[in-house]
Amino acid sequence: TLGGSLQGMAINQIMPLMGVGAGLKAFAAAVLGGIGSIWGAVFGAMFIGLAESILIGLGLSLWKDSLAFILLILFLDLLKV
Repeated sequence: TLGGSLQGMAINQIMPLMGVGAGLKAFAAAVLGGIGSIWGAVFGAMFIGLAESILIGLGLSLWKDSLAFILLILFLDLLKV
């Protein structure tokens, strides 16, 4: 992916799974905001970023990477009617 390539140029190292984490977070943000809406995906990304920042501020930085998926699971669970 483009993100993995940019990261590889920044650290002078290329690995096969670079950018996968960022891509999965982007998918979670798109689902939270709405797949068909660009502004919704932007809102979802901003929401996930803000939630991660709050989590780090609370001293729970080990949970930062899993927060996007926890929010995604909670969101999808609330949508099932």
